[in-house]
Amino acid sequence: MKKALHILFVIVLVSCNNNSVHQRKEYYSTGQLKETVNIDANNQKQDTLIIYYKDGKINHKQVYHNDTLNGPFLTYYKDGTLWVTTNYKNGVKDGLTQTFYKNQKLKTSGTYVNGLSQDTFFAYYQNQKIETKEVFSNNQSVYKITYDSLGNPQTEYKP
Repeated sequence: MKKALHILFVIVLVSCNNNSVHQRKEYYSTGQLKETVNIDANNQKQDTLIIYYKDGKINHKQVYHNDTLNGPFLTYYKDGTLWVTTNYKNGVKDGLTQTFYKNQKLKTSGTYVNGLSQDTFFAYYQNQKIETKEVFSNNQSVYKITYDSLGNPQTEYKP
């Protein structure tokens, strides 16, 4: 009986190891870390993938589930400040996407639903005045207006 339990324990241990997740690291030719990601037994990305610039600062952070983008996707400037934030669901953009100037002021903002542009997208000048306002419905632009850097309307488009 003891021997049977021992064999069962070994079988369970081996099967657990086959389903485990391991961290994979890639390096630049200089030896500097280039990328880290968790890989499951089927060689699929799981959890957070991090890509680094050659100086060691983070370039991208991406969340995966079963080798598919599924969660936040963040991109950083070389100085380490946030550049782009978006969200993925089942491999397509889904939710708020924003880009930022290096001083962290908002540059663009818009929402995606199942990979399609939806609602109102804005682009901003450095002074945070609206540069462009564009309204989407089912990924089609239905209205667009541009402004100069002082906030005065310049062009308007209605299809």
